[in-house]
This record gives sequence, C-alpha cells and structure tokens, in this order.
Amino acid sequence: MAASPWRDVRGGLLGYLLVAVDVTEREAAMRALDRARIDLVRTNTLKTSFLSNVSHEIRTPMTSILGCADLLLEEGASEADRGEFARTIRRNGEHLLEVLNDILDITRIEAGRLRIERIEVKLGEVLDEVSTLMAARAKGRGLTFTIRHESGDDPAVLTDPLRIRQVLVNLIGNAIKFTERGSVTVDLRTRIEGDNLCADFVVRDTGIGISPEQASSLFVDFAQATPSTARRHGGTGLGLAISQRLAHLLDGSIALQSELGSGSAFTFSMRAPLATAAIVQSPDESIKPIRLDGRDVLLVGLQEHAAEIAGVLRQSGATVLTVSTPSEAFAAADLTSQHERFNAILIDMRLPDLAGYDTARELRASGFRGRLIALTEDAAVDDLDRCTAAGFDDQGVLPVPRARLLGLCSAAVSANDC
Repeated sequence: MAASPWRDVRGGLLGYLLVAVDVTEREAAMRALDRARIDLVRTNTLKTSFLSNVSHEIRTPMTSILGCADLLLEEGASEADRGEFARTIRRNGEHLLEVLNDILDITRIEAGRLRIERIEVKLGEVLDEVSTLMAARAKGRGLTFTIRHESGDDPAVLTDPLRIRQVLVNLIGNAIKFTERGSVTVDLRTRIEGDNLCADFVVRDTGIGISPEQASSLFVDFAQATPSTARRHGGTGLGLAISQRLAHLLDGSIALQSELGSGSAFTFSMRAPLATAAIVQSPDESIKPIRLDGRDVLLVGLQEHAAEIAGVLRQSGATVLTVSTPSEAFAAADLTSQHERFNAILIDMRLPDLAGYDTARELRASGFRGRLIALTEDAAVDDLDRCTAAGFDDQGVLPVPRARLLGLCSAAVSANDC
C-alpha cells in the first residue's frame, strides 16, 4: 500500500490518496520460482550423484567381463576355469542388464508409456517364485529368510505378475543388501473388498534402518539414503522410485516404517479385481523348454545384436536368415513366389534407408501374413500402439533376454504355421 497527499490548486491539503495493490499472485510466483530453483539445484545434485553411481555400476562389471574374456582367449586355461570365467561374464552381464532396465523403466514411466497387463494370477504363487529367487541370496549373506502367508485363501486376480515381481525383488533385495546379520521376513496379507482383492506385502529386516530425514527422499529419482550408501552398497538410486511408481500403477503404494539402527519395514499395498476363474496350467508348462524346430525366422538389421540373436534361435532349432536392409528383406521374403517363406520376421527399428514402421507396412501391403516383431534399444520409440498400427504383432527391447526372445518367436510361429 502506498499513500500520498492530495492537495488543491493552492496547495491546501484535501486528504490522502491511498493506492493498494494485491501482491498475492506476485508473491506466490516468487515463492514458486524460489522452490523451483531449490528443486533444480537438488535435482542437478542428485543427477550428478546418479551419473557417478551408474558409472561405477557399469565400470565394475565391465572390468570383470573384459578381464574374463581375455582369460578365456588365453591358451592353457582348464575347462573348470573356462566355465568359471563364463559364469562370471554371465553374472556381470545380468547385472548390467538390470542397470539398463532400471534406466529404461524410469524413462517409460516418465513418458507414460509403461503399461500394466491384466492376466489371471495368484499372489501367493508370485511371492513363492520371488522367495525361491531371493532365498539363495539371503543364505549367501548368512541371513534367516522367512515367507509367511497370513491369509488362508489365495484367489486368482487380474493384474501384472511381472511388475509385482519387480517390486518385490527390489524391496527384498534391498532388505538383504542392507542387513548384515539377523533376518529378512516377508508377510503376505490379503482381504476381499467387494469385487477386489486387497493385498499387503510387508518386508521386514533387522538391518541398518533409515532416519526420518533419509526416508523423506527415499522414493525420489536418483536418490539414496546417503552418499556413503552408494559407495558401500552400490545401486543407481532408481529402484525404490521405480517400485513406488509401479505400485501406483498397480492401484497401490509403498509405505515405510523404520528407525535408524533398528531395521525397516516396507509395506507394498495393491488392489486387483478378482478373476472369474482360477488359473489352469499344466505342471510341466512353466518348465518346458521352448523349441523352434522346423521354423524359419528372418532378422532385418540388428547390427551387433544379429549374431547373438541368430545363435540363440539356431540353438533352439530355427533356421535363421540375416539381412541388413529392408530391400534385402523384401527380396528374402519373396512373397510372390514363395508363399509365406518365413514364420516370423524380427525388424530392427533403426533401419538405415527405411524406417522400421514403414518396413512393416510394406511387408503387410505385400501380403505377408506371418508375425512381425519390432526390436528397439530406445525406450522413446518403445510404443506398442504405434507398432500395432504399423502392422507389428509384438515388440522387444534390446538386448533381449533369451527367454523373452524365444517367447516372442514361439508365439509368432505357433500363431501361423506356414
């Protein structure tokens, strides 16, 4: 508010002129700018720490991979040593893939491109699968690992078992990682509310615990409890942020109860509609190896990935042809003279002289009736809707794990037995 005297032509005081300005919006804008500046500084700090962590997470296994590869090439190594070198390469390669998957997942979530499937599954069975995977890791650290189903019933629900496993593996893995002695316990509690099943997975540990200050930033991208945490235990700082967002997509959330030095309890809550029928699965269905005997698969592009993918497919019995360009693909398919020669065509989305989407459209226009699989290593183009519109039937993100690759091709060839 500003005030000034109001005078007549002779200078006599008539009164005061008061001008009031509402500065609420301006003050709010200034405060918002201050908060944005603070958030920007904090984000830049977190990203710098994240890049440092990722560099460490990549360099460490890469050093082991390259070192073991050199040892494999040396003469005189025993078969036992060669087997150990190969296992070390595989173990470190899987760790690298986990780091890349974390980065791709957070990118997809930010872009709104991560989709939740709805298939029939029993949560107790999902938890048992995860416990089988994590029990060996806990045993290796000398910890007691316990899984408890507190509810007797385990009805089938419609949800995404892959994403549930991803959240549980992260929470249980963190509990094991940050617990030097004692135990890790996972409780599953379920209750039915109307047509939905509400579930709580409670992961408890006797580890280092988390202070309230550290807990406030625990689910933030790139954040870890303290810088020393990253140096001592490793990790990118994305696991809990991804898990919390996946929990939201699963109609739930993750809550934390912890005390520094006295362990932690993470509760992953979710909701899913009840399925109308239980899952029926052959006892041998989940362990039966996938074979592609007598099937023809065409690989288009793929550059450095082509040899590895072709090798995996040939080991499973498929006949594989690899070409570099779309024109070679059209010639190889030879649709006019060899009716549907290939059961499946895997197309690189980075093709040089014709985009992968256009290649799929051209193949469909030429009469190809088999299944088309899009392969990409860029999360930004990992868009199932766009792929479907172009004529693709499915997609995979490079590098494609062996089981996923065989699953893609198995689904493709079984759908169209040429």
